Amino acid sequence: MVDEAAALRRFREEHAGVFAMLWRRLGEFDLVDVSLADAYLAAIAAWPDGIPANPATWMATVALSATTGVVSRRSDAEPATPLNDLRGLMWACTNPGLTDEQRVLLTARAVAGLMPSEIAALLRIPEAEIKKRLDGAKTGLRKLGGRTAVAAEAEAERTALVAATVAAIKAAPGDEAAAVGALLDDRFARAFATPAP
Repeated sequence: MVDEAAALRRFREEHAGVFAMLWRRLGEFDLVDVSLADAYLAAIAAWPDGIPANPATWMATVALSATTGVVSRRSDAEPATPLNDLRGLMWACTNPGLTDEQRVLLTARAVAGLMPSEIAALLRIPEAEIKKRLDGAKTGLRKLGGRTAVAAEAEAERTALVAATVAAIKAAPGDEAAAVGALLDDRFARAFATPAP
């Protein structure tokens, strides 16, 4: 039987890349969020003999199978590479039109792959309130256009917002702040080819 803690760790390791790719293809943050949550539950049931060699492919396949008929809204001008996907996800989750808290919530959910209960523990806020605030953050992002292209001249400013959001998460009061921060530091370094400040 699969070790649920090990499965969750692998899901978290792969979550940002798979989330970013699916969002590019499907165009809906909520749809990706729900389909990946379902994929995690399916993994627990479908991996009785252990975690497969390529869990990211498995996750993406299961999530996409649940969204048959949804048409991608990605612009053809956006190069489809894993690093561009990850960078686009991080810029979107830290959109300057969002509040500081909304940026933290979306980054913790989509980039770090935390469940609402884990975000609640990280921020030491009741889970019901986290779910409510996360819904508000998703609505705010949708109103801002979701995942949109970032002009070259705005990239440095937007990347600084990503770094500030990562720093805020690392300073969160929960016991897992350092571990989540280390995960996000790794995501930042890969997306922007530089260590997080």
